[in-house]
Amino acid sequence: MKKYLIGFVSLFLIFLGCGHRHEQETGHAEPEKIQYTVYSADWELFAEADPFIAGEKAQILAHFTRMADFKPLSPVPVSVTLKSGGRENGQISGVPVRDGIYTFELTPEIAGGGVLSFHFQTGEGEYNLEVPDVQVFASEEEGHATVHQKEEDNTNCTVFTKEQSWKSNFATGLPEKLAFGSVIRSIARVEPAPGDEMVISAKTNGMVLFAGNSLTSGAAVSKGQFLMTISGNGLAEENIGLKIEEARNNFQQSEADFERKTKLAGEKLIPEKELQESKAHYLNSKAVYENLRDNFRRDGQTVVSPMTGFIRKLLVQNGEYAATGQPLLVVSKDNSLVLTADVLQKYHQEIGKMNGFTLRPLPGNKTFSLEELNGRLLSVGGSLNSANGMFPVTLQVSNSGEFIPGGLVELLIRCKTDREQLTIPVEALMEEQGLYYVFVQRSPELFERREIIPGASDGLRVVIISGLQEGERVITKGAVLVKLAKASGALDPHAGHVH
Repeated sequence: MKKYLIGFVSLFLIFLGCGHRHEQETGHAEPEKIQYTVYSADWELFAEADPFIAGEKAQILAHFTRMADFKPLSPVPVSVTLKSGGRENGQISGVPVRDGIYTFELTPEIAGGGVLSFHFQTGEGEYNLEVPDVQVFASEEEGHATVHQKEEDNTNCTVFTKEQSWKSNFATGLPEKLAFGSVIRSIARVEPAPGDEMVISAKTNGMVLFAGNSLTSGAAVSKGQFLMTISGNGLAEENIGLKIEEARNNFQQSEADFERKTKLAGEKLIPEKELQESKAHYLNSKAVYENLRDNFRRDGQTVVSPMTGFIRKLLVQNGEYAATGQPLLVVSKDNSLVLTADVLQKYHQEIGKMNGFTLRPLPGNKTFSLEELNGRLLSVGGSLNSANGMFPVTLQVSNSGEFIPGGLVELLIRCKTDREQLTIPVEALMEEQGLYYVFVQRSPELFERREIIPGASDGLRVVIISGLQEGERVITKGAVLVKLAKASGALDPHAGHVH
């Protein structure tokens, strides 16, 4: 499907060294360039071009960046056309100079306003990126006089070329206005969800005998896997083999007695009451024998895993004596986790305003939203915990592998508000000696360090109180790389370009 995409356009005169005319080794000033930037949902176009003069050839150097991952356009044919004064000039470039970089030559014929269009097709679709309000000048003097008027002060800027950004984890984005209220911070305990964990206990007294040397806390187990034996061999009163044999004999004897009395009752030789007593004795002895037979071997109780998972706790040692009912180990599959946080009483009035939860493992720097973890709010305590005077908030999440049962997680609760505030991703925020700043994009290769005052944060986004306006694009990933580039003093905006 063909997509006509027209986005925000920025034009200004670029000089090397942030605002100073670049002198090449020959001593001649590099020709002045006009920059064009267009954004669409799918692509960023960043082009540098000679001023368009009627009847004169102009060079264009264009960079195409995929917005999904901020990587360059793979080699495909790209065509460019310039429409001005009712005339159309175009060129097709078969292959790029490099991935994402194309060069073009155009000779406009008539002065006036026009539209510069770049057209290409990928496996995802057909795209047409248009730069509106392109000016074709009548003379070279008029063109240079106009671009000089667009000269800007870039003394607080840092150059970070498209080639550098394509090779790193880099992205830019616009601030978003969100209904962002106060943020409540707490610490949550991590536990397995009910049904994801089972305690296995001893069913008889005896000595614990492990099935192998690999039976340790954290070891993976499968459903039905033999784990250990509780053996009464050598114990005078705990010989399970003797108990099984005794139960089998009782069962066989009661079975034979019941069959005999059934025949006698059929011939009316014994009363019905005696037959029923024989049947009850038979059924009881059968139940006892089958229970011992199914749950024990002659050398003791066979302990198997009830589920596939891992051993979260091993509560006995090999060779230790275990009594009936004593917990032996805890098996867990940890597909789901329950997080319980204690929240200060003063926030109880905010319960109805909770509309966002983010979590950060401790220790750790990565922050997750509740939605990322397929999580949900289970409950909010209606009364305070008498031990600490706080009320519990309980969540359930899928186990992503980031959280450890028994560990702690920082929980940030965002509350509803009717007032929208300007926000940016936390990763965009930089800090130095107590001052906070962001890198505001002046062009896709030029970034201004801008001090801001941050507000509340939920670990994923932060409110900007002042210093940034809606519509100003900032670096959202890789800001630290631009900070390092600024510290290195590498300010050549054409580093890595092919002209």
